[in-house]
Amino acid sequence: MPSSPATAWLFAAGALVLVCAIALWADRRFAEVPRIPMQFGLDGTVNWTAPRRLGLAFAPALGAIVLISVLLARGHGGDAQAVVRQVALTGAVLVAAELFHIVLLVRHFAAR
Repeated sequence: MPSSPATAWLFAAGALVLVCAIALWADRRFAEVPRIPMQFGLDGTVNWTAPRRLGLAFAPALGAIVLISVLLARGHGGDAQAVVRQVALTGAVLVAAELFHIVLLVRHFAAR
């Protein structure tokens, strides 16, 4: 696996682009819905909602903060390969969490 700092930044940018693309798709998919569920109980009930665009912007914003923090926390002379692995794993978890939220939204609105 390439291990330059530029590679870590590319992984971070790629993950953020994916999460933003998913959020934009979801915004068009749920355009008629003013509020979206943000948290579900174990029984599937909605615990709280947020305005659609704010709710869909949450994951990209949080992802940017977390990924930039990981990139900047590496320090000088750190193990570049470890940073690339950390950023890749963090980005993959971010994308998976956004997809999981969208799947829950699709199921919720299909059941209505």
